[in-house]
Amino acid sequence: KFPVIWGEYVKFKAINGYNNTQYATAAELGVTRDLNAAPLAEKILYLSDMEPASTKGEYKKDKSIGGEIITVNGTKYAKGIGVKSGSELIYKLNDTWDRLAGHVGMDDEVGDGGSVMFRVYVDGKLLFESPNQTGVSIKQLLDINVKGAKEIRLVLLDSGDGDKDDHGDWVDVKLILKGSK
Repeated sequence: KFPVIWGEYVKFKAINGYNNTQYATAAELGVTRDLNAAPLAEKILYLSDMEPASTKGEYKKDKSIGGEIITVNGTKYAKGIGVKSGSELIYKLNDTWDRLAGHVGMDDEVGDGGSVMFRVYVDGKLLFESPNQTGVSIKQLLDINVKGAKEIRLVLLDSGDGDKDDHGDWVDVKLILKGSK
């Protein structure tokens, strides 16, 4: 008997073969749904609560790069990652997450200064690229399928005018595992 868990697939893996062969057998395996089990809640893990596997450039957890409360388009946020252009944050995943969600934008601390572009790579593939962002741009929604992913890489690029005032925020960026509701 195993604990009740929610899943889309069941994988059985034979560790050893029968009599040193490549064959194995299994019997009386039943996969059922417990209709009395409470639905599993959605799980959320903020990237600012994780340690990146690798970093390049400057970043701050739950603060702007200037060390203040993350503020984008006049709204303050408790969770997020403040970065400066040229930054790159790599997070290793255990391929159990479904989505990466949040927003990206320039921190209000730069006024109308700075210009950047946000990019997200999933297992080396570019899956998100913001339009050029300045201090007066509207934050951009980030919602990416990361099901089965091993690695995500968050990159903030300078838009070609130097890195002065290039204070970007990964706002409320989190990994989400869907529940069973």
